[in-house]
Amino acid sequence: ESSFDAWIKYYRPDEDSINSQQSYYSGGALLALCMDAKLRNEGYSLDLLMQQIWSRYHSNPMPEDAIAHELLQLTGRPWNEFLTRYVEHANEPPMEEAFELLGMWLSWRLSKSPQDLSGPVVGKNSPPVGWHHLGLELSAQNVVQKITQGSSAFTAGINVGDELIALNNYRINTSLTELQHLLHPGQELKLLIARDACIQNKIMLIQPLALDTACLLSHASAHAEQLAHKQQWLASL
Repeated sequence: ESSFDAWIKYYRPDEDSINSQQSYYSGGALLALCMDAKLRNEGYSLDLLMQQIWSRYHSNPMPEDAIAHELLQLTGRPWNEFLTRYVEHANEPPMEEAFELLGMWLSWRLSKSPQDLSGPVVGKNSPPVGWHHLGLELSAQNVVQKITQGSSAFTAGINVGDELIALNNYRINTSLTELQHLLHPGQELKLLIARDACIQNKIMLIQPLALDTACLLSHASAHAEQLAHKQQWLASL
């Protein structure tokens, strides 16, 4: 669906893009990974599928049902249910199932910063709560640049363009380091903001913090076939 609006929206992001758009590049890559895992579990691979498609269509138009047809030719079974669910209906790809087939476990943890995209947990302590955990991205002047739909800040009625001034009567800076004692799920906080040159008070209820960062771990109970699939998959990257 996002491809229809790519040239008018995806390449011209705005403050609401994080809530209304999804990259079909990353989405397609994740779905390809899931398909590769399922194919390897059946003794094939995405590489074989792509080679088969290239040999048949490299100089000819590719019909819309070509992927389904080539998957049937390669594996001897229909893939219509998989393609309908994850391509036509754009459901979330079955990442946990895919990595399990490859002898790995997809785990989730709390991010340490907006730039923390992946990796194992270091240390036992939870990272300090940051503005991104509350659904906000701020400028150096504490003006809201982006806000995540459904977050603590969104539910409190904070808008893009608001300037954050104080939290529970503490002057706000770009870090929440000194205010960690206030940031517990279920806690109600008083936010003082400036909007359109007017001072407003908002009440923000701290919601349970979402585990938003993925990391891959070796599955302790993975059997030999899964480990072989993982080694073949890694070797193909």
